[in-house]
Amino acid sequence: MAAGGELSAAVASTDSNGVARVVLRMCAQPGNNYRVAASCCAGELGRLTVTNGVPGLVYVPAGNEGTLEGFQGRLSEMLTVWRRLHVELDSMNDVSMLKTANYFVATIAEIIEQEGRPVRVRVTQNLGGLDTSPNLSVGGGNGRFQNGHIAFPNLVYLVHAETDLDGNGTNFLHKAAGFNLPFTIITNGVVAASGTVRRLNDLGNSKVLRLQTNDPLSTNFEGHQIDVAGSVATIEKVLPGPKRVRVPASYVITCAVHDDDSDLLLPKLPNMELASTALAQAYVAVRLDTPAVAVHSATNSEFVANVSRSTVLGSLVSARWGSRTLNANDFWVAFVYSAFQGPTYTNSFLTPPDWLRFSDRDPNSEGRVLLGVTRAGHVGGSLVFAESIRDGGGGALPYTEAGVVTHELGHAVGRSDLHVTTVTGGTTNLVGDGVINSSGYYLPEYLDAIRSVLRPAGP
Repeated sequence: MAAGGELSAAVASTDSNGVARVVLRMCAQPGNNYRVAASCCAGELGRLTVTNGVPGLVYVPAGNEGTLEGFQGRLSEMLTVWRRLHVELDSMNDVSMLKTANYFVATIAEIIEQEGRPVRVRVTQNLGGLDTSPNLSVGGGNGRFQNGHIAFPNLVYLVHAETDLDGNGTNFLHKAAGFNLPFTIITNGVVAASGTVRRLNDLGNSKVLRLQTNDPLSTNFEGHQIDVAGSVATIEKVLPGPKRVRVPASYVITCAVHDDDSDLLLPKLPNMELASTALAQAYVAVRLDTPAVAVHSATNSEFVANVSRSTVLGSLVSARWGSRTLNANDFWVAFVYSAFQGPTYTNSFLTPPDWLRFSDRDPNSEGRVLLGVTRAGHVGGSLVFAESIRDGGGGALPYTEAGVVTHELGHAVGRSDLHVTTVTGGTTNLVGDGVINSSGYYLPEYLDAIRSVLRPAGP
């Protein structure tokens, strides 16, 4: 019998029906195997061994045979310990259009033309203050809004959209192919001229729009309105020469600048399709609890664009994990929460050296993206970042959502921060993703950790 099991008695007498009963208490470590032998002949049990080929002894194989040649007695089938893991799933709410979570409301004060194309728009707000990712003004990066879009005049009342931005600086947006901002001039309720805006110059006491149009401009337009992508101004004067009109100094073009993140990912519960199979290899059976056992409260958690370290340790684990206090040596509990994305470029979970730093991949040129995080100690709880997985996961195992959930549960159930590596030629490389392999199964080190732990991460 394997170590850790215990019989209530080594000898038992039969009852009036000729049945002798004892109780086998197994240890709680998943994957431990047991076979119970019984004999009415004294000394027979001492002849059994789990080592094959020992002279004079009877070998007990890992099977279900009830009898063995040379042994006067009976054996039970193989008994294997399984642990049940109660997993509470939860999700962040969807992106509210009333919040500037993935977008930023801006006003365009100037349009700059280069080589005949309007390639840059200057805004009156500080775009660099939204996060400190390197941008076109500072740090040599492309800024948060690389590959994003602009909605004119806003996201709700959409007149025009500019997609595939090349990036942003501290106070401007850039698109090398050129912005294509439409305009119309209305006189007496009729469109008198239309085309696109090539330039918007701020002269201090007024602004001038340089227009691209096949329609003639007339001084009769003065006092009438020009509409640029939903932002309207009164034409003060039609200027001579190239097609230009003067508008008041207070005129701005309103818009909403959106990064390349999706607003449609949440709420959704974490994908457990691989985790259940992977944990079964460690003899752990997953149970997705109902509200009767755990607070299963998807869609009720407020949206947060970037989850910081303090948020993880605070509201998203302590407040959201309803079954947290149930976690114990004899009742295993874990928590997986679908969040949007991890920290911004400067709000990293990790500290230098630089190669350990993670980002939210806004812009895409930023380095490694954090796909999930688990507090593997007494705090517990796992977060998976849906947008980060979409943005930087790569689309194949182990970096799919199901793979990330499996990875994080490995940290939680194994109660370990270990990432398995090998060193080749002085270079350190991850084995798989450090927790699971490319097929979505746990590495041997994590199977051992899960089978050896007293309980998952948490209280």
